[in-house]
Amino acid sequence: MSNFLIVNLVVVQAHQLLFLEIGQHPSNCHLDSDAWSINQKHFSPSSSVAVRLLQTEQYRDEVREFSTRILHKLSTFGSSFSIEEQFLAKNRTTTISDDLSGFVIIVWTLDVLEDFLDQVVLLQRRAKGTIFILSHQHCHTAQTDLDHILRRLWTQFSTFNIILQTPCSCNGTKIYTFLPFERVDHSWGKTLSTNTQPKPLLKFHDLNQFPLQISMFSRYPYVIKPLPKALKANPIYSDLSHSKGFGGVDAFILGALAKRLNFDPQIVENFDEEPFGRILSNGTAVGSLADVVGRKVEFSSNGRFLKDYGTGEIEFVSAHDSDQLCMAVPKAFKVPVWKTLLNCFSTASWCAIGAVCIVCIAFWNLIRPSRNISQALWEVFAYFAGVPFKLNPSYSQFLFLTSCLIFNLIIFGIIEGSFFTSFTTTTFYQDIDTLEDLYESGLPIATNFWFLVEDDKSDLMARLKQRVVGTEHDPLDLVAFHGNVATLARKQDLELLIPTKYSDKSGTPLIHTVSECHTTVLLADILPKDSVYYDAFNWVVVGLFEGGFTSKWYRDIIDSLVVEDSVASYRPDFAPFIQKSTDCKVEDDDLWSLYQMYFESSSPLTVTMLQEGKHFLEVRKFTEGIIHKLGTFDHTFLVQEKFLGNNCTNTTEYSTPGQVVTVWSANVLKEFLDRQVLLFPHRAKLGALYVIAQAPCCGGTKIYVHLPFKRVENSWGATLSLDASQVLDNFEVITTSVHNLNQFPLKVSMFPRYPYVIKSLHRSLRTNPIYSNLTLSKGFGGLDALILRSYAEHLDFDPVVVDHKHKEPFGRVLPNGTITGSLGDVAERRVEVNCNGRFMLDYETDAIEFTVPYDTDKFCMVVPKALKVPTWRMLSNCFNVLSWLVILCMCITCTVFWYLIRPTRNVSKAIWEMYSYLVGIPVRFTPSLDQFVFLTSCMVFNVIIFGTIQGTFVTDFTTTLFYHDINTLDELYESNLPIVTDFWYLVEDDNSEVMKKLASRTVKTNGFPLYQVAHHRNAATLDRKQDLDRLIKTKYTSKWYPTGSIFLDTFNEVILDLVEGGFISKWYNDVISTLRKMTSTLDFTPATLYDMQAAFRVIAVGCFGAILVFLCEVVLKEMQK
Repeated sequence: MSNFLIVNLVVVQAHQLLFLEIGQHPSNCHLDSDAWSINQKHFSPSSSVAVRLLQTEQYRDEVREFSTRILHKLSTFGSSFSIEEQFLAKNRTTTISDDLSGFVIIVWTLDVLEDFLDQVVLLQRRAKGTIFILSHQHCHTAQTDLDHILRRLWTQFSTFNIILQTPCSCNGTKIYTFLPFERVDHSWGKTLSTNTQPKPLLKFHDLNQFPLQISMFSRYPYVIKPLPKALKANPIYSDLSHSKGFGGVDAFILGALAKRLNFDPQIVENFDEEPFGRILSNGTAVGSLADVVGRKVEFSSNGRFLKDYGTGEIEFVSAHDSDQLCMAVPKAFKVPVWKTLLNCFSTASWCAIGAVCIVCIAFWNLIRPSRNISQALWEVFAYFAGVPFKLNPSYSQFLFLTSCLIFNLIIFGIIEGSFFTSFTTTTFYQDIDTLEDLYESGLPIATNFWFLVEDDKSDLMARLKQRVVGTEHDPLDLVAFHGNVATLARKQDLELLIPTKYSDKSGTPLIHTVSECHTTVLLADILPKDSVYYDAFNWVVVGLFEGGFTSKWYRDIIDSLVVEDSVASYRPDFAPFIQKSTDCKVEDDDLWSLYQMYFESSSPLTVTMLQEGKHFLEVRKFTEGIIHKLGTFDHTFLVQEKFLGNNCTNTTEYSTPGQVVTVWSANVLKEFLDRQVLLFPHRAKLGALYVIAQAPCCGGTKIYVHLPFKRVENSWGATLSLDASQVLDNFEVITTSVHNLNQFPLKVSMFPRYPYVIKSLHRSLRTNPIYSNLTLSKGFGGLDALILRSYAEHLDFDPVVVDHKHKEPFGRVLPNGTITGSLGDVAERRVEVNCNGRFMLDYETDAIEFTVPYDTDKFCMVVPKALKVPTWRMLSNCFNVLSWLVILCMCITCTVFWYLIRPTRNVSKAIWEMYSYLVGIPVRFTPSLDQFVFLTSCMVFNVIIFGTIQGTFVTDFTTTLFYHDINTLDELYESNLPIVTDFWYLVEDDNSEVMKKLASRTVKTNGFPLYQVAHHRNAATLDRKQDLDRLIKTKYTSKWYPTGSIFLDTFNEVILDLVEGGFISKWYNDVISTLRKMTSTLDFTPATLYDMQAAFRVIAVGCFGAILVFLCEVVLKEMQK
């Protein structure tokens, strides 16, 4: 008996595909209301439906009759629909493309559906619509056949949430659905049949650990392994299982996708020469782009530029970052010091100076006693150059020579200042900063990625394209180390690589980024075209970008890599062999297994032969055997030979991660060490002292190691003798970790410095448990002392504080090379660390190293506070000058007018009456109406003016006003204040014009400069302060150690933990806030004579004026008599 089958298919947008299978007659099918209620929900988002009948020569009428019933049902959904009938044509492959929001396909049998699927692409990925399929089906094969078609639709078209129904069969009430993310034994995908509505449609928010093929390749710093050391302890980055152990922003995005959508990423790494890939001229795709185009992977996790790659088979998710494509060019050369003499004046100035010199020579020749031109030339030159010569000048000659002296001082002062600047500042020639400059430089452009900017059709880009050459080497290496090419690079890459890889030992960059970049591009990941995972992946990426996670991840990685590079250094291993005969045990398996473990991560190895004139053939022969055995460990070697003599250098030619030394006897080794020949760098690997010794020619397989932090009775240090087998069983026995110093007495330099190292904490801090125990900091408080306490607590050592009493406790390098203060203690290794944080500067010695920075501070100019504005000046300040003039004119006008309208024409009487009325003195007077109106206006005028003046006095007694403060460096220069400081060299690398002018004002100090600024008010100074307005320079604050200190790495770890945990800022703020409380008490201050001086001055002026008037009147009367 033939049956009918109804099939529903749901696509990624939750639009469904409905398959219906019917048998001999459509009237036998069960199209019950429950099934159609499900279909109605499926079609609810579809505003229009296309119905397609897939026909063969047989059963056309039955299919049409069934479609009539389907259309009748569809008409109840409230959607518009169209109908189309298609017949299968052989040997023709077509694609049905519909923009309708829903579509229905009806077919007779499953075999016909298979034929249509072979030739006609019916289902598009993420297609919108519904498909009805009519096919013949038997009950006993229904489950197998339906599972087959469902799997094909998933694997070939990536359609999902497919619902099938067989209303015309014995299973007419059953509903079949395929769950692609259900795991069954060792395979994926499961067909589920049920008599009720299936479980909620499949969402791509939980893939049930489905294995997805992901393309990702290592690319620094976006995909790296392992993470920088500073991030490994961060809980945010502690679990990298979802990104398969990779770090970097691209790997973190993949990890977030895998964690949120619950899938298992299967990494497909691409090792092509161009891992990003591109489309070749013949249409072939290469690299990871080919993996996506060919659908070998579902997602490429390496962010790439959002641009047209010449293929329509990929889609971009939302952009998660942006970058710029810029040209990288060689850094301009340093300007030679000698050229400073030429650069201190412009060409016109040099010509003017030369002309002045010629005029002076000619004028001197005219006014001197004898007219010898050569003598005149020598005398003027000697006078300008400061060469003494005997001369008794006349008055006119004296005036002329005085002007020459002033001219000489100015010119040579500028020249000497230029030389000073030259020796303290690194200046460069003009860098290439525009694309036009790049073209004019003639540099070829070595890049294989010019196609990324070829959309720019400008004339300049066309000219630059002619300079493009391919390269098989790293183009940035060519730019930095050969300096004869330019290249195209990402700006973010350059910002990281220049300070970490392409800088010399002094920190000077070897590459310059052209300021005029080609374009700004967006970075995004790609998927295959119409991928079913697009919406889910895009949803997660948008959330990460909007939440700021991508930018935070990138900054964390970049900052950590820069910090790690700044503290990175070689940490070599050292293993001397002491040979005493040619019969040496070099074939012992345990011994060489030990050395294989020992040098596992150390390549290349430096092998050094120490020769003393005898037995050099035996040492060479033994060394050949050592190299042969070590060569089996897949190591490379650098070999050097040193002879004991007067010309023996105290440095090693090679600094590699591993060092092997062969010597004939211990006495020879001791003699080399006595001559301070440096055989290996100070710091050993992993913060441990990896120094072992062996005498294979007399001691057999014995290994000797010294443990410096082991206490033996009343001394420190013990030498152990161990068999190779013992060491193999417990390899840590030959290492001395500096993470636990066993209360070793470690000398540290620290001196009191308010508020960073203080002896007495404020009372409010003493009861705080955090600061109650200062034993490890030897009773000192403050930020630097608390850092020392953390060192001692975490590394378990006993700090022995060396307090330096030098006048300059920080110390410096004197011109004769002597090192003073705590700097000398560190440089000469009298202490292991200086705990007073200081600026990370070049202190003109290579004998110190800095830890990682843990704080910043600012250098600012400190000037005297402006004086208070005297109270009496408030009277004049209550109106501006124009207002005072208007008021005076008004008073004169009122007096004249009053004189005209009063009964009697007595001038003095009129003046007195008007004055009395304006100041409020009672006057006996009965005014007329016109006088009343005039005097009323005068009263209003009086109220306003005197109200303003009285309000000014109220403000004066309730507000402290100051004159204008010095708030800019230009104002400081104009104030003519000398700058009293010994530390101007800290900011002398600022070559601005105002800094040059200020530098000429600097004077040395013999006392406390801040005291002179505050109390003498006749100078300014340079000091550390975080709250002043004008910032000059920002420096890192750090600790310092002797060069090669074995404690640097472990102390760096402690500081990084303190900084990341926020302890540094908390300790500093706690100490500062309590110190402020000690000085924040307010006292009431009564008004002083200074505050009341305005009243007294007014009285004095009035009395003086009255006396003058009285005297004038007496004189006038006498004259009248």
